[in-house]
Amino acid sequence: MWRGVIFAFSLGLLGVCASMFYGQFYQWRACFNDLGRCFDPETGVVYQAQSGVVWLMLTVLVFAGVLYQVWKWCRAEE
Repeated sequence: MWRGVIFAFSLGLLGVCASMFYGQFYQWRACFNDLGRCFDPETGVVYQAQSGVVWLMLTVLVFAGVLYQVWKWCRAEE
């Protein structure tokens, strides 16, 4: 039971991290200047290129955790 709860939580966290990567970096990747900044004049927000590295790293780590949970779940049923 706990494995299912942890798996569901991990999938939700993966979705949040991937969404933040898309919203903070991937959507604006063509807009960044030499300093790694992008200004959105409609919302008045400055996006930093460094945030993409952080969110991608978190997404990859959580994805690795999800894969580990799937692996453990499959081995437990054998």
